[in-house]
Amino acid sequence: MRPQRTAEHLEKMDKLLANMPAEYTIESIEDTVILRYSNSDDPKGSRTEICFGQNGIVLETRVISQDSLEVISTYPEYKFTGEYWLCNGWRVQIKQNGEVQSGFQVKIISQRIDKYWLPGQFQMTLQTINSKDKIFSRVYRFRNSRINRDIQILNQ
Repeated sequence: MRPQRTAEHLEKMDKLLANMPAEYTIESIEDTVILRYSNSDDPKGSRTEICFGQNGIVLETRVISQDSLEVISTYPEYKFTGEYWLCNGWRVQIKQNGEVQSGFQVKIISQRIDKYWLPGQFQMTLQTINSKDKIFSRVYRFRNSRINRDIQILNQ
């Protein structure tokens, strides 16, 4: 059973499509929707594919070079807060000629301050094909976070 499309969902899709290049395709495959378009501002002529899940969140983004030899895939990770899905990180793979050359992962540990979820810590991990036996990792912590203004979401 497919979820009903609300006016809010349609408005969000309209805003997304308003910022799209003139030519794009949308394909529905089972419970996912794939949006494809060319990156006209990229001199290499790459194209982007964004895969949306049934609930509208991004499951995967791929940026593919014109010759299809390089593919950068991003996989967001989410946590359900009881109200909505909160992005708590992502994984990125960079492939050349179908083989993974490097990748990194970002994990976000968020904390609720008042009515907002804010990042408290980022952990970044990186590995490359040239250093298969080494994993580089760094942690960033945010301290004394305060909110003195309402957060605004700007749609451009």
